Amino acid sequence: MDIFTVTTCYPAHFFKHLIPPAFLPENDIAHYSQKIIIRYTTVIISLISMLLLCIPTYIYLNFASESKMKTSLATVAYAVLEYVPLLLTPIQGYLFGAIALTTIADESFSKAEPLAWIFNGIVFVFYIFGTVIWRSTTCYQLPIKKGYFGTFTQPYDFIDVIITFLIAACHPFLSTQFGKYAIVVLVMMFFYGCYKLYYSGAQTYTSNFGEILHIKLKIDYILYGIFSIVSLFFGRGSFVLIPVGFLLYFLSLCFSVAFINFYHTNGRDGSASVFDIKNTPTDASAVAKVRYACIHACPEIADISYLNDIAQTRSSMQLLVDITRICLVKGINLDEIQIKAPIITPNARSSLYFLAYQVSIFQHTFEDDSEPSVQALADHLRKSTEKVSDAMKKFWIDLDDDHRTIKDMWDLIGETNSEISIALLRYPKSKQIKMIGEDYYNNTLKDPVKSQRTPMTTLTLLREPAGTIFSFLNPDSKLVENVDEDSPVDKYLNGKLYRALKPLLIATLSIFILSFIIVLMFAGVSNNYFERVCTDTGTAFDLINTTNTLTANFLNAADSLFTQPSVARIIEVLAFSESDAGDLRSKFPRPNSIPSLTKWLKNLEHNSLHFNIEIPNCRKVSFILSMHEADIRESDQDTKLCHTVTMNENIHRVFPYLDTIGLKRYEDFKSNEKMTFIVMISIILFFMIVWAIVMFNFWRYKNVVLEAVRRATIFNEHRCEYADSMPVRVAFPLTYVLSVSFILLYVTRCYFVYLEMSEKTLSAKVQQVVLMGRIGYLYQEALALLMFYSSKETTDDYAKSIYMDIIHQSSKNMSFFTEKVVELAHEYGQVPVFDDNDEKDWLFAKIREFAQVIISNITEPDSYPFLYARHLAMHELSVIQKQVIPKMISNLWTEIECAPSKFWWSTVVCIVLLSLAMVLMLRFISWNKGWMRAANILIRCTAFDDNDRLKNVIDILENREPNYVDDFPFPTVVRRNNGAIVACNSKILSFTPHSRAQIIGNNLENFFGEIGNKITVTNKEGKKVTMDVQKFKCGKNHEIVIFKDITDLVEAEAKYSKLLERLTLNGIDIPHRGVFYVLRHRFQKQIQENDFKTISQLEQEYGIIRISITITSYIAIARQESDIKKLIEFSEKVSDIVQDPKSVISVIVKGVVSIVPLVGKAIPVLCGPTAEKALDTIVNGEFGILHVQEDTLADNEDAKNSVSVMQLKLI
Repeated sequence: MDIFTVTTCYPAHFFKHLIPPAFLPENDIAHYSQKIIIRYTTVIISLISMLLLCIPTYIYLNFASESKMKTSLATVAYAVLEYVPLLLTPIQGYLFGAIALTTIADESFSKAEPLAWIFNGIVFVFYIFGTVIWRSTTCYQLPIKKGYFGTFTQPYDFIDVIITFLIAACHPFLSTQFGKYAIVVLVMMFFYGCYKLYYSGAQTYTSNFGEILHIKLKIDYILYGIFSIVSLFFGRGSFVLIPVGFLLYFLSLCFSVAFINFYHTNGRDGSASVFDIKNTPTDASAVAKVRYACIHACPEIADISYLNDIAQTRSSMQLLVDITRICLVKGINLDEIQIKAPIITPNARSSLYFLAYQVSIFQHTFEDDSEPSVQALADHLRKSTEKVSDAMKKFWIDLDDDHRTIKDMWDLIGETNSEISIALLRYPKSKQIKMIGEDYYNNTLKDPVKSQRTPMTTLTLLREPAGTIFSFLNPDSKLVENVDEDSPVDKYLNGKLYRALKPLLIATLSIFILSFIIVLMFAGVSNNYFERVCTDTGTAFDLINTTNTLTANFLNAADSLFTQPSVARIIEVLAFSESDAGDLRSKFPRPNSIPSLTKWLKNLEHNSLHFNIEIPNCRKVSFILSMHEADIRESDQDTKLCHTVTMNENIHRVFPYLDTIGLKRYEDFKSNEKMTFIVMISIILFFMIVWAIVMFNFWRYKNVVLEAVRRATIFNEHRCEYADSMPVRVAFPLTYVLSVSFILLYVTRCYFVYLEMSEKTLSAKVQQVVLMGRIGYLYQEALALLMFYSSKETTDDYAKSIYMDIIHQSSKNMSFFTEKVVELAHEYGQVPVFDDNDEKDWLFAKIREFAQVIISNITEPDSYPFLYARHLAMHELSVIQKQVIPKMISNLWTEIECAPSKFWWSTVVCIVLLSLAMVLMLRFISWNKGWMRAANILIRCTAFDDNDRLKNVIDILENREPNYVDDFPFPTVVRRNNGAIVACNSKILSFTPHSRAQIIGNNLENFFGEIGNKITVTNKEGKKVTMDVQKFKCGKNHEIVIFKDITDLVEAEAKYSKLLERLTLNGIDIPHRGVFYVLRHRFQKQIQENDFKTISQLEQEYGIIRISITITSYIAIARQESDIKKLIEFSEKVSDIVQDPKSVISVIVKGVVSIVPLVGKAIPVLCGPTAEKALDTIVNGEFGILHVQEDTLADNEDAKNSVSVMQLKLI
């Protein structure tokens, strides 16, 4: 309804030209130009719609799982994929109807009509077939399909696509003689909408958009039927339809919301209300919100027996998702639900995990401090933070803490960190939890860098999967220095993605260039052609007007004594009625005087239009000279004879000239049509070649992409198979099927048009020009005949013989002449002097009568009927010619201006649409992190936090899913006890150059050597890979060998070992207690890797013992016998490393310090009052200040004066 309201109500120029009568044969010039524009526009728009159909699919299916995508963008991307077929349906329908209309509305297409309709039908069938493949692909293959904001049932049925297509296809017919049949089809939409609305019920959605669209489509069928009926009374394009259309659009929205509210209120059986929170037995707000998304989650559906019944009788993926959601919300054990195993595919299994996460997040996202669950969690967090605070106070005061006490405190801090982080993630709207977290980090833990901590929410983590999220989502992982947060997918996409998309970028640029070349070529050729036609036609027409005007002046001279009779005399002689005679007597004045036509006569001479006069007396009187005689009335009879003979010669000389013009224009039209044909086929083939290149690149890099995705999700690989190339394998042949169907359609169409134009329409303009020229010269013959009877004194026998030849030829042509004038005036009948059709027909009839009177009285030239009929016939024919010829020239110039303009703007629109599509595509893949990776992490977070609830789902899915080797996420082989390999999956092929057929039957040692717990191999990219080997017994005679890539883990362990080696204290066995100088530094600017080596050299020079060092802090101790002056000098040199001492805080404190071990006695930790005093000073101190304990400088004035770089402050 939204699309049709705009396209049918708004009087757009483009749609006005698409709809008849522009296609009807009354106007051949406009007919031909419209066909050219429609053919070009149809090809370009159709191919662009295919581009829109396939490019998002290709990008989405192959790169969405590796791209960093915000949740909102993921929702939009999925919505585009889901609704693209329905949104493109009206466009395809309009094009289909326009092509069909150009076929059946053309009388010359009677032979081609059946075959053309067959090919139109083929395009329709392929379009519907493509929509079926599209829906099946998006519905069952896309992993985001059952994602965060995805719908779980289609918002429209397959029949909706067909009906919408037919509605759009009927639109071009509405203003033609076929409109009544199109209206019948549109009225049928009313009854179809009533039927669909009556049988429609509540559907399962997680967003209001899909739900409203589901109902709105059915209501639009009803309202559009009403809209079509209203348009019958007011006419298409009437401004009355604008308020009616928008009123129906408003009613459509209102009715949609009303029906949704009705379904929600009545539920499945009319007994439950999803808004009635009092009926919910568990947490009220959470269940109400989830029920609003599920709709079906009413108490009756939550019954176990009922769920078992529908699970056994209706096995479908959508139903399984609904049942799983209901069980999760209601707390029902999934072991009690018997679900058929075949419907649980690997994609479906990962979808259920995502569903579990969705429900868990959805229950808590909108809860605030008023919820009991939030209050209980806040109380628990307060108690946990108090325990940490007490442990920290004891840590700073008690110097006798042993290793176990420190370990327990460390575990308590880690557990509290995890609880607070997850609470902030789950309840982003709770102010209590946020305040507890800020107090814990700032006051209890005394975080020295407060500005670097930002609040994390669920949506934040979806957008930013890296960073501090790993510290609590994966507590078992070891933190290493300078962690590279880019996943393997990021590294792959940085190089491979550009290469994969390079053909599309080249295609975009090529389409731009090709489109502008076509436009310029079409505009240039057309303008040049029409300019020549107008020049030649104008020359011929001006020759006609010149001769006619000259003849009229002769007749005026001959009839100077003639006076028009009264009305009574006209009635008596011509038998007219009184009213007709009165109108005839009053309307027609005499012709005007001759104009100046010298320039056209020169043009005629330039074109070799010379007239050889055979009469001796006429050789001295040229045609041009006679045109400029001062007084024609005083010319002698020889001069009049010369004029007459000249006009007669004019007839025979100009005909070949006009025929030459016509033949030349005919050849131009043929070459123009060939160019159109070649350009269209080239565009289609160009699109097919581009897609072939794209798909070749995809298959070339496919295995690398899938392997990168698996490495990115290696923690949960056996549960997270997001990459599936099946939709791309389907979309690629679909693209070629559509391309071939368009080639079949347009080759046949162009062939028919080419044959038709070659015989008729192509030369229509030329034929009209030649016809007008011939009619004009027949007109001259008639005037020459009349002029002969005005020359009453002629006695020359030779002249009389010439006149008799002219009379004889004119007599034969007069009847044909009058019929052609009438026919041509009918075709170009919008003559301003004719007020209405009745008067026009009356004038045509009178002209015919005048001609008959002239012919019948040709032997009585002096009779009154002959003279008067001659006078009126001359005048009327002159009026028609003066009106029709300018009309034809005006039409010709209109086509010159409009045809290139229409093609130009249609091409510009196509280019803009294509540019927009490419920009959206590039925006779609411009992010370089994987949001599916973030979803995987959040699933693990949910499983870690609520493992009991998810365990039921995991157990059922894993127990009911058969084990297939190809489904294993790791390289896997199955071998017999004797070592022969019997099966392997495709992952193992990445680590050996051999094929699957070569591997099966051989021993594993033949490819990888001796197999131990760990092996190092070289993959196909030439990179050394370390793999962990695990062997599992499978039955009595087989063994499964699984290889896990642990290259990153080995590198991390090496870095970790190096870090531990650097942190080991030299010369002190821990735990240890004694008097030491404590040195602490806090850097506002991060130090670099090379600075670590410089600090290590200074430590050896000054005898400093390092405790820990990071990019923003440094902790060390010095023995009590150390020189304070040397320690101050060491602090200044450390400050110099950052090249800005004002961005450093330095502290030197002396006292009793306890050094205790952590993590296997490898990492030292300072505790006691002295360490706490140093920490407080470094947290609350000022940058650019060296803080030194006062009693350490009491007896050392030299040390006080030695501070040269930083300011000294005693504490």
